[in-house]
Amino acid sequence: MDNIQNKYQVSIGIPVVKTKFLKNAIESCIFQSYTNIEIIILNNAYSLELQDEIEEILKGYSDERIRYYRNDVQLPMIQNWNRVFSFAKGEFFSLLCDDDKWDFTFIEKMIVLSDKYPNTNLFHSRVLILENDNINNSQISPLCNEYEDCLDFIYHRLKGFRLQYLSDFMVRTSKLYDLGGFTYLPDGWGSDDITWFKLAKNGGVAYCQEVLFTYNNNDINTSNSKEFKNKFESIDLYMDYIKEIIYDITLQTTVEKIKMNLIQRELVFNNERAYFKLLSDKLKTNKFIPNFVVPILILILKLFKSTTK
Repeated sequence: MDNIQNKYQVSIGIPVVKTKFLKNAIESCIFQSYTNIEIIILNNAYSLELQDEIEEILKGYSDERIRYYRNDVQLPMIQNWNRVFSFAKGEFFSLLCDDDKWDFTFIEKMIVLSDKYPNTNLFHSRVLILENDNINNSQISPLCNEYEDCLDFIYHRLKGFRLQYLSDFMVRTSKLYDLGGFTYLPDGWGSDDITWFKLAKNGGVAYCQEVLFTYNNNDINTSNSKEFKNKFESIDLYMDYIKEIIYDITLQTTVEKIKMNLIQRELVFNNERAYFKLLSDKLKTNKFIPNFVVPILILILKLFKSTTK
Protein backbone atom coordinates (compact mmCIF):
# COMPACT_ATOMS: atom_id res chain seq x y z
CA MET A 1 0.00 0.00 0.00
CA ASP A 2 2.74 2.49 0.90
CA ASN A 3 4.17 2.43 -2.62
CA ILE A 4 0.89 3.54 -4.21
CA GLN A 5 -0.54 5.85 -1.55
CA ASN A 6 -1.03 9.35 -3.02
CA LYS A 7 0.49 8.24 -6.34
CA TYR A 8 -2.55 9.53 -8.27
CA GLN A 9 -5.50 11.68 -7.41
CA VAL A 10 -8.86 9.92 -7.70
CA SER A 11 -12.04 11.93 -8.27
CA ILE A 12 -15.21 10.50 -6.76
CA GLY A 13 -18.52 11.85 -8.01
CA ILE A 14 -21.72 11.48 -5.98
CA PRO A 15 -24.82 12.66 -7.90
CA VAL A 16 -27.38 13.08 -5.12
CA VAL A 17 -31.12 12.87 -5.70
CA LYS A 18 -32.28 11.26 -2.44
CA THR A 19 -31.15 11.05 1.17
CA LYS A 20 -32.16 7.67 2.64
CA PHE A 21 -28.68 6.08 2.37
CA LEU A 22 -26.64 9.20 1.60
CA LYS A 23 -24.60 9.15 4.83
CA ASN A 24 -23.44 5.60 4.12
CA ALA A 25 -22.30 6.59 0.64
CA ILE A 26 -20.40 9.67 1.82
CA GLU A 27 -18.71 7.88 4.71
CA SER A 28 -17.62 5.00 2.49
CA CYS A 29 -15.67 7.64 0.53
CA ILE A 30 -14.30 9.61 3.48
CA PHE A 31 -12.89 6.50 5.14
CA GLN A 32 -11.17 5.04 2.09
CA SER A 33 -7.71 3.63 2.86
CA TYR A 34 -6.44 5.50 -0.20
CA THR A 35 -6.56 9.14 0.83
CA ASN A 36 -5.56 11.14 -2.27
CA ILE A 37 -9.14 11.71 -3.37
CA GLU A 38 -11.59 14.50 -4.06
CA ILE A 39 -15.28 13.92 -3.34
CA ILE A 40 -17.53 15.83 -5.74
CA ILE A 41 -21.09 16.03 -4.44
CA LEU A 42 -23.72 17.38 -6.83
CA ASN A 43 -27.15 18.15 -5.37
CA ASN A 44 -29.70 17.22 -8.05
CA ALA A 45 -32.84 16.87 -5.93
CA TYR A 46 -36.19 17.61 -7.56
CA SER A 47 -37.43 20.08 -4.92
CA LEU A 48 -36.01 22.92 -2.84
CA GLU A 49 -37.10 21.11 0.31
CA LEU A 50 -35.13 17.99 -0.61
CA GLN A 51 -32.14 20.05 -1.73
CA ASP A 52 -32.09 21.73 1.68
CA GLU A 53 -32.38 18.35 3.39
CA ILE A 54 -29.29 17.16 1.48
CA GLU A 55 -27.38 20.27 2.54
CA GLU A 56 -28.30 19.67 6.19
CA ILE A 57 -26.75 16.20 5.94
CA LEU A 58 -23.60 17.64 4.37
CA LYS A 59 -23.18 20.10 7.24
CA GLY A 60 -22.19 17.10 9.35
CA TYR A 61 -18.98 16.62 7.32
CA SER A 62 -16.00 18.96 7.43
CA ASP A 63 -13.64 16.93 5.23
CA GLU A 64 -11.68 19.38 3.09
CA ARG A 65 -11.66 16.90 0.20
CA ILE A 66 -15.41 17.42 -0.32
CA ARG A 67 -16.42 19.81 -3.12
CA TYR A 68 -20.12 20.67 -3.19
CA TYR A 69 -22.30 21.87 -6.08
CA ARG A 70 -26.02 22.37 -6.46
CA ASN A 71 -28.07 22.32 -9.67
CA ASP A 72 -30.59 25.12 -10.17
CA VAL A 73 -33.04 22.62 -11.68
CA GLN A 74 -33.03 18.84 -11.64
CA LEU A 75 -31.07 17.48 -14.59
CA PRO A 76 -31.84 14.20 -16.40
CA MET A 77 -29.69 11.30 -15.20
CA ILE A 78 -26.96 11.14 -17.85
CA GLN A 79 -26.69 14.92 -18.09
CA ASN A 80 -26.27 14.97 -14.32
CA TRP A 81 -23.62 12.22 -14.34
CA ASN A 82 -21.68 14.15 -16.94
CA ARG A 83 -21.95 17.39 -14.99
CA VAL A 84 -20.47 15.63 -11.95
CA PHE A 85 -17.73 14.25 -14.18
CA SER A 86 -16.99 17.71 -15.61
CA PHE A 87 -15.67 18.80 -12.19
CA ALA A 88 -13.17 15.91 -11.94
CA LYS A 89 -9.50 16.87 -11.61
CA GLY A 90 -7.98 13.48 -10.76
CA GLU A 91 -6.24 10.98 -13.02
CA PHE A 92 -8.96 8.45 -12.19
CA PHE A 93 -12.72 8.80 -11.75
CA SER A 94 -15.51 6.76 -10.18
CA LEU A 95 -19.18 7.57 -9.78
CA LEU A 96 -20.86 6.45 -6.55
CA CYS A 97 -24.66 6.47 -6.37
CA ASP A 98 -26.21 8.04 -3.29
CA ASP A 99 -27.65 4.76 -1.97
CA ASP A 100 -24.61 2.52 -2.54
CA LYS A 101 -21.29 2.15 -0.75
CA TRP A 102 -17.73 0.89 -1.14
CA ASP A 103 -15.50 -1.25 1.03
CA PHE A 104 -12.83 0.99 2.57
CA THR A 105 -10.17 -0.54 0.27
CA PHE A 106 -12.07 -0.10 -3.02
CA ILE A 107 -10.02 2.82 -4.38
CA GLU A 108 -6.74 1.36 -3.16
CA LYS A 109 -7.32 -1.94 -4.93
CA MET A 110 -8.49 -0.27 -8.13
CA ILE A 111 -5.24 1.72 -8.15
CA VAL A 112 -3.26 -1.49 -7.68
CA LEU A 113 -5.04 -2.93 -10.73
CA SER A 114 -4.33 0.21 -12.75
CA ASP A 115 -0.61 -0.16 -12.07
CA LYS A 116 -0.69 -3.85 -12.97
CA TYR A 117 -2.53 -3.13 -16.25
CA PRO A 118 -1.14 0.21 -17.48
CA ASN A 119 -2.73 -0.14 -20.94
CA THR A 120 -6.20 -0.75 -19.50
CA ASN A 121 -8.65 2.10 -18.87
CA LEU A 122 -11.40 0.32 -16.94
CA PHE A 123 -11.28 -1.45 -13.56
CA HIS A 124 -13.97 -3.05 -11.40
CA SER A 125 -14.65 -5.38 -8.47
CA ARG A 126 -17.02 -8.11 -7.39
CA VAL A 127 -20.37 -6.88 -6.06
CA LEU A 128 -22.70 -7.58 -3.14
CA ILE A 129 -26.30 -7.01 -4.29
CA LEU A 130 -28.34 -6.06 -1.25
CA GLU A 131 -32.11 -6.33 -1.71
CA ASN A 132 -33.90 -3.47 0.08
CA ASP A 133 -31.04 -3.17 2.58
CA ASN A 134 -31.75 -6.72 3.79
CA ILE A 135 -28.71 -9.01 4.07
CA ASN A 136 -31.01 -12.07 4.11
CA ASN A 137 -32.15 -11.35 0.54
CA SER A 138 -28.74 -10.61 -0.93
CA GLN A 139 -26.51 -12.20 -3.55
CA ILE A 140 -22.95 -11.85 -4.84
CA SER A 141 -22.03 -11.32 -8.46
CA PRO A 142 -20.31 -14.20 -10.32
CA LEU A 143 -16.53 -14.21 -10.45
CA CYS A 144 -14.74 -12.83 -13.51
CA ASN A 145 -11.25 -13.34 -14.87
CA GLU A 146 -8.76 -10.75 -13.67
CA TYR A 147 -8.49 -9.52 -17.25
CA GLU A 148 -10.94 -9.67 -20.18
CA ASP A 149 -10.63 -8.24 -23.66
CA CYS A 150 -13.54 -6.20 -25.00
CA LEU A 151 -15.15 -9.07 -26.92
CA ASP A 152 -15.17 -11.36 -23.87
CA PHE A 153 -16.46 -8.51 -21.71
CA ILE A 154 -19.42 -7.84 -24.00
CA TYR A 155 -20.19 -11.51 -24.67
CA HIS A 156 -20.26 -12.46 -20.98
CA ARG A 157 -22.53 -9.52 -20.19
CA LEU A 158 -24.96 -10.42 -22.98
CA LYS A 159 -25.03 -14.05 -21.82
CA GLY A 160 -25.98 -12.94 -18.30
CA PHE A 161 -22.72 -14.20 -16.80
CA ARG A 162 -21.99 -10.77 -15.34
CA LEU A 163 -23.82 -8.71 -12.72
CA GLN A 164 -22.26 -5.26 -13.03
CA TYR A 165 -23.45 -1.80 -12.21
CA LEU A 166 -22.22 1.79 -12.27
CA SER A 167 -20.28 2.25 -9.06
CA ASP A 168 -18.22 -0.94 -9.09
CA PHE A 169 -16.05 0.65 -11.83
CA MET A 170 -13.17 3.11 -11.86
CA VAL A 171 -11.86 4.64 -15.12
CA ARG A 172 -8.94 6.68 -16.38
CA THR A 173 -10.37 10.19 -16.44
CA SER A 174 -8.70 11.25 -19.70
CA LYS A 175 -10.19 8.29 -21.58
CA LEU A 176 -13.72 9.04 -20.39
CA TYR A 177 -13.20 12.66 -21.47
CA ASP A 178 -12.16 11.37 -24.89
CA LEU A 179 -15.55 9.64 -25.14
CA GLY A 180 -17.36 12.83 -24.21
CA GLY A 181 -18.47 11.36 -20.89
CA PHE A 182 -21.21 8.82 -20.30
CA THR A 183 -23.20 7.65 -23.32
CA TYR A 184 -26.81 8.80 -23.49
CA LEU A 185 -29.65 6.30 -23.43
CA PRO A 186 -33.22 7.18 -22.34
CA ASP A 187 -33.49 7.27 -18.53
CA GLY A 188 -29.86 6.10 -18.41
CA TRP A 189 -30.99 2.49 -18.98
CA GLY A 190 -27.87 0.63 -20.21
CA SER A 191 -25.77 3.80 -20.41
CA ASP A 192 -23.17 2.51 -17.97
CA ASP A 193 -22.76 -0.77 -19.89
CA ILE A 194 -22.24 1.00 -23.20
CA THR A 195 -19.76 3.45 -21.66
CA TRP A 196 -17.79 0.57 -20.13
CA PHE A 197 -17.79 -1.35 -23.43
CA LYS A 198 -16.43 1.71 -25.24
CA LEU A 199 -13.67 2.13 -22.67
CA ALA A 200 -12.78 -1.55 -22.91
CA LYS A 201 -12.49 -1.49 -26.70
CA ASN A 202 -8.82 -0.58 -26.41
CA GLY A 203 -7.16 -2.24 -23.44
CA GLY A 204 -9.93 -4.47 -22.13
CA VAL A 205 -11.04 -4.46 -18.48
CA ALA A 206 -9.32 -5.52 -15.23
CA TYR A 207 -11.13 -7.01 -12.26
CA CYS A 208 -10.62 -7.52 -8.53
CA GLN A 209 -12.22 -10.73 -7.23
CA GLU A 210 -12.85 -9.28 -3.77
CA VAL A 211 -16.32 -7.94 -2.94
CA LEU A 212 -15.59 -4.22 -2.69
CA PHE A 213 -18.91 -2.64 -3.68
CA THR A 214 -22.43 -2.93 -2.25
CA TYR A 215 -25.30 -2.24 -4.63
CA ASN A 216 -28.47 -1.44 -2.70
CA ASN A 217 -31.31 -2.68 -4.90
CA ASN A 218 -34.41 -0.95 -3.57
CA ASP A 219 -37.76 0.33 -4.73
CA ILE A 220 -36.54 3.92 -5.08
CA ASN A 221 -33.67 3.11 -7.46
CA THR A 222 -33.83 5.02 -10.71
CA SER A 223 -32.96 1.77 -12.49
CA ASN A 224 -36.25 0.39 -11.19
CA SER A 225 -38.19 3.14 -12.92
CA LYS A 226 -41.53 2.08 -14.40
CA GLU A 227 -41.07 4.29 -17.50
CA PHE A 228 -41.39 1.39 -19.88
CA LYS A 229 -41.58 3.46 -23.07
CA ASN A 230 -38.04 4.74 -22.54
CA LYS A 231 -36.74 1.29 -21.68
CA PHE A 232 -38.23 -0.19 -24.84
CA GLU A 233 -36.53 2.54 -26.86
CA SER A 234 -33.25 1.89 -25.06
CA ILE A 235 -33.16 -1.80 -26.03
CA ASP A 236 -32.63 -1.08 -29.72
CA LEU A 237 -30.19 1.75 -28.99
CA TYR A 238 -28.22 -0.55 -26.67
CA MET A 239 -27.86 -3.18 -29.39
CA ASP A 240 -26.93 -0.57 -32.01
CA TYR A 241 -24.16 0.79 -29.79
CA ILE A 242 -22.74 -2.69 -29.24
CA LYS A 243 -22.68 -3.34 -33.00
CA GLU A 244 -20.92 -0.02 -33.52
CA ILE A 245 -18.26 -0.96 -30.94
CA ILE A 246 -17.57 -4.52 -32.09
CA TYR A 247 -17.55 -3.71 -35.80
CA ASP A 248 -14.80 -1.17 -35.12
CA ILE A 249 -12.52 -3.88 -33.65
CA THR A 250 -9.92 -5.37 -36.00
CA LEU A 251 -10.07 -9.15 -35.68
CA GLN A 252 -6.60 -10.68 -35.83
CA THR A 253 -7.08 -14.30 -34.76
CA THR A 254 -9.49 -17.15 -35.36
CA VAL A 255 -10.54 -17.03 -31.72
CA GLU A 256 -11.45 -13.34 -32.04
CA LYS A 257 -13.55 -14.12 -35.13
CA ILE A 258 -15.37 -16.83 -33.20
CA LYS A 259 -16.03 -14.40 -30.33
CA MET A 260 -17.46 -11.91 -32.83
CA ASN A 261 -19.81 -14.55 -34.26
CA LEU A 262 -20.93 -15.52 -30.77
CA ILE A 263 -21.72 -11.89 -29.91
CA GLN A 264 -23.65 -11.40 -33.15
CA ARG A 265 -25.77 -14.46 -32.42
CA GLU A 266 -26.28 -13.43 -28.81
CA LEU A 267 -27.42 -9.94 -29.81
CA VAL A 268 -30.48 -11.46 -31.47
CA PHE A 269 -31.41 -13.53 -28.43
CA ASN A 270 -30.58 -10.71 -26.00
CA ASN A 271 -32.81 -8.28 -27.86
CA GLU A 272 -35.76 -10.65 -27.65
CA ARG A 273 -35.12 -11.52 -23.99
CA ALA A 274 -34.89 -7.85 -23.01
CA TYR A 275 -37.98 -6.91 -24.99
CA PHE A 276 -40.19 -9.64 -23.60
CA LYS A 277 -38.93 -9.20 -20.04
CA LEU A 278 -39.94 -5.55 -20.11
CA LEU A 279 -43.22 -6.42 -21.76
CA SER A 280 -43.88 -9.02 -19.09
CA ASP A 281 -43.06 -6.48 -16.36
CA LYS A 282 -45.39 -4.00 -17.99
CA LEU A 283 -48.24 -6.49 -18.14
CA LYS A 284 -47.68 -7.53 -14.52
CA THR A 285 -48.07 -3.93 -13.36
CA ASN A 286 -51.47 -3.70 -15.02
CA LYS A 287 -53.90 -4.37 -12.21
CA PHE A 288 -56.65 -5.23 -14.70
CA ILE A 289 -54.76 -8.26 -16.07
CA PRO A 290 -54.70 -11.34 -13.79
CA ASN A 291 -51.21 -12.77 -13.22
CA PHE A 292 -52.07 -16.14 -14.75
CA VAL A 293 -52.97 -14.41 -18.05
CA VAL A 294 -49.55 -12.74 -18.44
CA PRO A 295 -47.58 -15.83 -19.64
CA ILE A 296 -50.32 -16.56 -22.18
CA LEU A 297 -50.17 -13.04 -23.59
CA ILE A 298 -46.38 -13.20 -23.76
CA LEU A 299 -46.54 -16.51 -25.62
CA ILE A 300 -49.02 -15.08 -28.12
CA LEU A 301 -46.79 -12.06 -28.70
CA LYS A 302 -43.75 -14.30 -29.20
CA LEU A 303 -45.60 -16.41 -31.75
CA PHE A 304 -46.81 -13.30 -33.53
CA LYS A 305 -43.30 -11.87 -33.65
CA SER A 306 -41.83 -15.11 -35.03
CA THR A 307 -44.41 -15.26 -37.83
CA THR A 308 -43.80 -11.65 -38.88
CA LYS A 309 -40.02 -11.92 -39.28
